[in-house]
Amino acid sequence: MYRIVGGRGTGKTYHLLKKANERQGTVICSNPQAMRAKARSWGFTDIKDFVDFKSIGSIENNSSVFIDELEQYIKEQFGRETPICGYTYTFEEEEKYENN
Repeated sequence: MYRIVGGRGTGKTYHLLKKANERQGTVICSNPQAMRAKARSWGFTDIKDFVDFKSIGSIENNSSVFIDELEQYIKEQFGRETPICGYTYTFEEEEKYENN
């Protein structure tokens, strides 16, 4: 699994799109049209699809999934009025995802 962490304007989205392009994955994001245009402008033409936060049910089971702005995605799933105050993430299965 790829974790891209950094401040605003540090290239996180570029690196996410690069990995999605390499894996011919699907990108989940808040604005698929804008993200598709951004990917094309950077030369990333092998990304399978761009899906908004509300349409994740349309993603194929075998697709590699890349989420832009994970915390925003979580808030969308729970509703904007529900405060997400924290979460954990366990790094256990690193190699499983890296080698796929």
